[in-house]
Amino acid sequence: EIDIWGATQAAETYIVSSEGTIRPENLRPIYVNGMTIEEFREMIGHRLGAIYAGLRGDNPTIFYQVSLGNIRTINVSIVGEVNNPGNYALNSLSTVYTALYASGGPTTSGTFRSIQLIRDNQLYSEIDIYEFLQTGLKAGDERLRSGDVIIVRPYKKRIEVRGEVKRSGFFELKADETFNDVLKYASGFTNTAYKSLITAKRNGEIEREVLDVPAEEFA
Repeated sequence: EIDIWGATQAAETYIVSSEGTIRPENLRPIYVNGMTIEEFREMIGHRLGAIYAGLRGDNPTIFYQVSLGNIRTINVSIVGEVNNPGNYALNSLSTVYTALYASGGPTTSGTFRSIQLIRDNQLYSEIDIYEFLQTGLKAGDERLRSGDVIIVRPYKKRIEVRGEVKRSGFFELKADETFNDVLKYASGFTNTAYKSLITAKRNGEIEREVLDVPAEEFA
């Protein structure tokens, strides 16, 4: 929606076509798909200047503002180990994290490390939520399109950390990660921890195993 005031007054509403364009009167189609509002505002100001001379120069007599009207809806499928799997109608500004929030997030059996976005029957991106939890950065958080599928598969490897760490609990690991990675996810040792040795307990192929791992082997 574009409002113009000053020496000339007008209020125009444009619908973005399926090709990603709008068609202002007396101007050729303008491609706007993927633009932010601020980018569009700057661009449309140059285009409108071709029609309204009062928009140009250091002392303009015509002013304008741009706002987003109705946001279209897209349909996305969220499947696998999420609390509420199914088809969702989301606004077109939604991302993978938006969809995960709408579905209630992964279940206790779902992976946090390899959430997959499928687009056009191909793997488009993969998200590791631990990166967001550790750094606040949403790497791979793609803008969704209608027909996208988000898959949350079961976790592959998970361990439990107890004792003198700042954040005890269960942690999911990728295939190449080591105890040093676990220690990072657990926010490190407490100040009363014995840091030279950890004890690992696991189910071996024959019997229960107990391993003492010295600090020089944490990696």
